[in-house]
Amino acid sequence: MEDSIVPGTPAALVLCSPLTRTVITDASQVASLADALNGLKRVPPGAVYPCPLDLGPTYGLFFDYSNRDVLLVTADASGCRFASNGHVSAWLTSALLDQIRGLIPA
Repeated sequence: MEDSIVPGTPAALVLCSPLTRTVITDASQVASLADALNGLKRVPPGAVYPCPLDLGPTYGLFFDYSNRDVLLVTADASGCRFASNGHVSAWLTSALLDQIRGLIPA
């Protein structure tokens, strides 16, 4: 099983926040975000955590691949602040959360 949160080389990203949907096609921005997610410290499989109050939001990062595959990575802005593709989870850093927020137009 692949242990990357974002395997391979996605071609584009659709970033969904509670109020917006942003399409990112700049290859360097997509690669930078994928690399940052892949560099996060992993949550051990099967671990259970009592997370603090989760007031959201959760960002949906839809990575699009040239073969038409789509990978959803969720990024929780509060609570335990996990980033996950459904198989691999990691702790989201404040810097990466700021990077995600910076991609959303004001």
